[in-house]
Amino acid sequence: NGDLSYTAGQDALIEDGATIKGAKTRHEYMMSDHDRGQSGAAGWIWWRVMAIFSALLIGLILVSWLYRPLQVISERMFLKPYVTFGYGLLVIFVTPIICMLLLMTIIGIPVALMLFALWLIMLCIAKIITAIVVGREIMKRRKTLAGSKDNIMVAMVIGVVLTYILFSIPVIGWMLSMIATAFGVGATWMYGREKSIRPQSL
Repeated sequence: NGDLSYTAGQDALIEDGATIKGAKTRHEYMMSDHDRGQSGAAGWIWWRVMAIFSALLIGLILVSWLYRPLQVISERMFLKPYVTFGYGLLVIFVTPIICMLLLMTIIGIPVALMLFALWLIMLCIAKIITAIVVGREIMKRRKTLAGSKDNIMVAMVIGVVLTYILFSIPVIGWMLSMIATAFGVGATWMYGREKSIRPQSL
Protein backbone atom coordinates (compact mmCIF):
# COMPACT_ATOMS: atom_id res chain seq x y z
CA ASN A 1 0.00 0.00 0.00
CA GLY A 2 2.99 2.33 0.30
CA ASP A 3 6.12 3.25 -1.57
CA LEU A 4 8.95 0.82 -2.22
CA SER A 5 12.41 2.25 -1.77
CA TYR A 6 15.42 -0.04 -1.96
CA THR A 7 19.14 -0.02 -2.64
CA ALA A 8 20.55 -2.58 -5.09
CA GLY A 9 22.82 -3.00 -8.06
CA GLN A 10 19.90 -3.91 -10.36
CA ASP A 11 16.13 -3.57 -10.56
CA ALA A 12 14.14 -5.78 -8.23
CA LEU A 13 12.10 -8.58 -9.78
CA ILE A 14 8.45 -8.12 -8.89
CA GLU A 15 6.75 -11.50 -8.88
CA ASP A 16 3.47 -12.03 -10.70
CA GLY A 17 0.54 -11.26 -8.42
CA ALA A 18 2.47 -8.85 -6.22
CA THR A 19 1.13 -5.29 -6.11
CA ILE A 20 2.89 -2.10 -5.09
CA LYS A 21 0.51 0.85 -4.99
CA GLY A 22 3.12 3.48 -4.25
CA ALA A 23 6.20 4.59 -6.13
CA LYS A 24 9.08 2.23 -6.75
CA THR A 25 12.48 3.86 -6.21
CA ARG A 26 15.82 2.12 -6.62
CA HIS A 27 18.95 3.68 -5.18
CA GLU A 28 22.16 2.55 -6.82
CA TYR A 29 24.34 0.43 -4.57
CA MET A 30 27.88 1.76 -4.43
CA MET A 31 30.45 -0.60 -2.93
CA SER A 32 32.88 1.15 -0.64
CA ASP A 33 36.61 0.75 -1.06
CA HIS A 34 36.67 -1.25 2.17
CA ASP A 35 33.96 -3.65 0.98
CA ARG A 36 35.60 -3.91 -2.42
CA GLY A 37 38.91 -4.73 -0.79
CA GLN A 38 37.34 -7.36 1.43
CA SER A 39 35.56 -8.92 -1.54
CA GLY A 40 38.74 -8.98 -3.59
CA ALA A 41 40.75 -10.47 -0.74
CA ALA A 42 38.13 -13.17 -0.13
CA GLY A 43 38.11 -14.08 -3.82
CA TRP A 44 41.90 -14.20 -3.93
CA ILE A 45 42.08 -16.46 -0.85
CA TRP A 46 39.34 -18.71 -2.28
CA TRP A 47 41.20 -19.26 -5.55
CA ARG A 48 44.47 -19.88 -3.71
CA VAL A 49 42.82 -22.52 -1.54
CA MET A 50 41.20 -24.13 -4.58
CA ALA A 51 44.58 -24.20 -6.36
CA ILE A 52 46.17 -25.98 -3.40
CA PHE A 53 43.42 -28.60 -3.19
CA SER A 54 43.54 -29.15 -6.96
CA ALA A 55 47.31 -29.64 -6.78
CA LEU A 56 46.89 -32.06 -3.88
CA LEU A 57 44.41 -34.09 -5.92
CA ILE A 58 46.74 -34.23 -8.93
CA GLY A 59 49.64 -35.05 -6.61
CA LEU A 60 47.66 -37.93 -5.10
CA ILE A 61 47.08 -39.37 -8.58
CA LEU A 62 50.74 -38.96 -9.51
CA VAL A 63 51.99 -40.63 -6.35
CA SER A 64 49.51 -43.48 -6.77
CA TRP A 65 50.33 -44.15 -10.43
CA LEU A 66 53.95 -43.07 -10.76
CA TYR A 67 55.47 -43.86 -7.39
CA ARG A 68 58.79 -45.26 -8.65
CA PRO A 69 59.42 -42.65 -11.39
CA LEU A 70 58.70 -39.85 -8.90
CA GLN A 71 61.23 -41.32 -6.50
CA VAL A 72 63.88 -41.43 -9.22
CA ILE A 73 63.06 -37.92 -10.48
CA SER A 74 63.08 -36.44 -6.97
CA GLU A 75 66.45 -38.04 -6.21
CA ARG A 76 68.09 -36.70 -9.37
CA MET A 77 66.43 -33.32 -9.91
CA PHE A 78 69.09 -31.27 -8.16
CA LEU A 79 72.12 -33.44 -8.95
CA LYS A 80 72.73 -31.21 -11.99
CA PRO A 81 70.51 -28.19 -11.26
CA TYR A 82 71.74 -26.02 -14.14
CA VAL A 83 71.30 -28.81 -16.68
CA THR A 84 67.85 -29.66 -15.32
CA PHE A 85 66.75 -26.02 -15.36
CA GLY A 86 68.17 -25.50 -18.85
CA TYR A 87 66.36 -28.52 -20.27
CA GLY A 88 63.18 -27.31 -18.63
CA LEU A 89 63.34 -23.87 -20.23
CA LEU A 90 64.24 -25.45 -23.59
CA VAL A 91 61.22 -27.75 -23.52
CA ILE A 92 58.87 -25.02 -22.31
CA PHE A 93 59.73 -22.51 -25.04
CA VAL A 94 60.77 -24.73 -27.97
CA THR A 95 57.86 -27.18 -27.92
CA PRO A 96 55.19 -24.60 -28.99
CA ILE A 97 57.44 -23.53 -31.88
CA ILE A 98 57.80 -27.15 -33.04
CA CYS A 99 54.02 -27.58 -32.81
CA MET A 100 53.44 -24.49 -34.95
CA LEU A 101 55.85 -25.77 -37.58
CA LEU A 102 54.17 -29.18 -37.62
CA LEU A 103 50.75 -27.55 -38.02
CA MET A 104 51.92 -26.06 -41.30
CA THR A 105 52.12 -29.55 -42.77
CA ILE A 106 49.12 -31.78 -43.30
CA ILE A 107 50.73 -34.98 -42.07
CA GLY A 108 52.19 -33.22 -39.03
CA ILE A 109 48.88 -31.94 -37.63
CA PRO A 110 48.08 -35.07 -35.52
CA VAL A 111 51.62 -35.12 -34.16
CA ALA A 112 51.44 -31.41 -33.35
CA LEU A 113 48.15 -31.84 -31.47
CA MET A 114 49.45 -34.78 -29.44
CA LEU A 115 52.73 -33.02 -28.70
CA PHE A 116 50.91 -29.86 -27.62
CA ALA A 117 48.62 -31.89 -25.33
CA LEU A 118 51.62 -33.60 -23.72
CA TRP A 119 53.28 -30.19 -23.31
CA LEU A 120 50.21 -28.82 -21.49
CA ILE A 121 50.03 -31.87 -19.23
CA MET A 122 53.71 -31.53 -18.40
CA LEU A 123 53.25 -27.87 -17.50
CA CYS A 124 50.34 -28.77 -15.22
CA ILE A 125 52.23 -31.43 -13.27
CA ALA A 126 55.73 -29.91 -13.32
CA LYS A 127 55.19 -27.65 -10.29
CA ILE A 128 53.69 -30.54 -8.36
CA ILE A 129 56.71 -32.73 -9.12
CA THR A 130 59.00 -29.97 -7.85
CA ALA A 131 56.78 -29.62 -4.78
CA ILE A 132 57.19 -33.33 -4.05
CA VAL A 133 60.96 -32.94 -4.24
CA VAL A 134 60.80 -29.99 -1.84
CA GLY A 135 58.64 -32.02 0.53
CA ARG A 136 61.09 -34.95 0.46
CA GLU A 137 64.01 -32.63 1.18
CA ILE A 138 62.14 -31.20 4.18
CA MET A 139 61.37 -34.68 5.46
CA LYS A 140 65.00 -35.73 5.13
CA ARG A 141 65.86 -32.93 7.52
CA ARG A 142 62.97 -33.83 9.84
CA LYS A 143 63.29 -37.59 10.05
CA THR A 144 60.78 -37.89 12.87
CA LEU A 145 57.96 -36.46 10.75
CA ALA A 146 55.36 -39.17 10.01
CA GLY A 147 57.84 -41.73 11.29
CA SER A 148 59.58 -42.11 7.93
CA LYS A 149 61.71 -39.94 5.72
CA ASP A 150 60.61 -41.92 2.64
CA ASN A 151 56.86 -41.34 2.95
CA ILE A 152 56.34 -39.72 -0.44
CA MET A 153 52.62 -39.12 0.17
CA VAL A 154 53.32 -36.96 3.21
CA ALA A 155 56.15 -35.29 1.32
CA MET A 156 53.72 -34.44 -1.47
CA VAL A 157 51.25 -32.82 0.93
CA ILE A 158 53.94 -30.81 2.71
CA GLY A 159 55.62 -29.76 -0.51
CA VAL A 160 52.44 -28.74 -2.32
CA VAL A 161 51.06 -26.68 0.56
CA LEU A 162 54.39 -24.93 1.19
CA THR A 163 55.29 -24.21 -2.43
CA TYR A 164 51.82 -23.05 -3.43
CA ILE A 165 51.80 -20.62 -0.52
CA LEU A 166 55.12 -19.28 -1.82
CA PHE A 167 53.67 -19.07 -5.34
CA SER A 168 50.94 -16.82 -3.92
CA ILE A 169 53.39 -14.16 -2.73
CA PRO A 170 52.92 -10.97 -4.78
CA VAL A 171 55.63 -10.04 -7.30
CA ILE A 172 58.02 -12.94 -6.59
CA GLY A 173 55.37 -15.68 -6.59
CA TRP A 174 55.17 -15.96 -10.37
CA MET A 175 58.97 -16.10 -10.59
CA LEU A 176 59.11 -18.97 -8.08
CA SER A 177 56.31 -20.69 -9.99
CA MET A 178 58.22 -20.36 -13.26
CA ILE A 179 61.41 -21.71 -11.70
CA ALA A 180 59.53 -24.66 -10.17
CA THR A 181 57.89 -25.40 -13.53
CA ALA A 182 61.23 -25.33 -15.35
CA PHE A 183 62.82 -27.70 -12.83
CA GLY A 184 59.86 -30.08 -12.99
CA VAL A 185 59.77 -30.11 -16.79
CA GLY A 186 63.54 -30.51 -17.03
CA ALA A 187 63.67 -33.39 -14.55
CA THR A 188 60.78 -35.17 -16.29
CA TRP A 189 62.41 -34.70 -19.68
CA MET A 190 65.74 -36.05 -18.46
CA TYR A 191 64.04 -39.07 -16.88
CA GLY A 192 62.12 -39.84 -20.07
CA ARG A 193 65.24 -39.34 -22.17
CA GLU A 194 67.18 -41.75 -19.97
CA LYS A 195 64.44 -44.36 -20.24
CA SER A 196 64.34 -44.04 -24.02
CA ILE A 197 68.08 -44.60 -24.19
CA ARG A 198 67.99 -47.51 -21.72
CA PRO A 199 64.53 -49.06 -22.11
CA GLN A 200 65.61 -52.28 -20.43
CA SER A 201 66.01 -50.57 -17.03
CA LEU A 202 62.67 -50.43 -15.20
